[in-house]
Amino acid sequence: MVFACSKKEEDKAPKTEPTTAPVEAPKTVEPAEPVAPEEPASTNNTETAPFAAVIVHKVKDFAKWKVGFDAHAEHRKTAGVMGHHLSQGADDPNMVAVYMPMATTEKFDEMVKSEDMKKAMMEAGVEGKPEIHMMKPVENNVVLDRDTAGLVVMAEVEDYAAWKVVFDEGSEMAKKAGLIGHAINQDIKDPNKLTVLMQAESTEVLTAFWASDEVKAAIKKSGVKGEPKTMMLKSTAAEMY
Repeated sequence: MVFACSKKEEDKAPKTEPTTAPVEAPKTVEPAEPVAPEEPASTNNTETAPFAAVIVHKVKDFAKWKVGFDAHAEHRKTAGVMGHHLSQGADDPNMVAVYMPMATTEKFDEMVKSEDMKKAMMEAGVEGKPEIHMMKPVENNVVLDRDTAGLVVMAEVEDYAAWKVVFDEGSEMAKKAGLIGHAINQDIKDPNKLTVLMQAESTEVLTAFWASDEVKAAIKKSGVKGEPKTMMLKSTAAEMY
C-alpha cells in the first residue's frame, strides 16, 4: 500500500536563517492507486500432466521400502517423473500405491524395465510383480497439501463421454456426502478404461458414499461394465519435484 505524503518538505529541511527570497510551496503528491492484494495460491492441483503412472505393489515392511523409494528420487527425475502421491492400503499399510505424473513415457518405460530398478525394488522388499497402470490424466482436482483418505476405482465403461455426464451430475451429491477432491484418468491405450480417485477426510466417509443407493444407481446409469475394482487408501501429502 502506498500512502500520500502528509508532512511538508520544509519541515524536514535543516533550520537556516530567514531569507528574503520567496519560498516555493511544497508540491502536492497525489495518492497512488491502491494495489489489489494477490489471490492466495490454490491448494488444489488443477493442472494435468501429459501422462501418469500408478504402481501398486505389496512390500514386506513399509518403513524399509520408503527408505529405498526416497533414495531412488534422482532416477525418477531423470526419467521425466514430475512428483509422486504416495498411498497405503487403509487395511494393509504394506500395500502401496504410487501415483507419478510425468512429461513423457519413453524414459519412464526404460527406468521400470532397467536392472537398476529391479534391484532397487528387490532391496526395498517389494513382493511379487508390481501392477503398473499407464494413464492419461483428464481431470485433476485433488487435495495435495495434506494427508487424506482416498478411494481408487478402476472400471471399464461403454462410452467415456456418456459416463462423464453422469459423473458430473453427481458432483453436488458427492460434495454433500463429504468428498473433497477427485481425479479422472484414462488408460493410455483405451479411453474407456478409467482410474478414478475420490478423496475425503476419512475412509468412513468414502465407505458410506460408495455404499449408498445413489452411487449404485449412478454406476448403473453411467454404463460401467461389470464390477469396478476398488482400493481404499490413506494418502500422504504429494511431493512435486
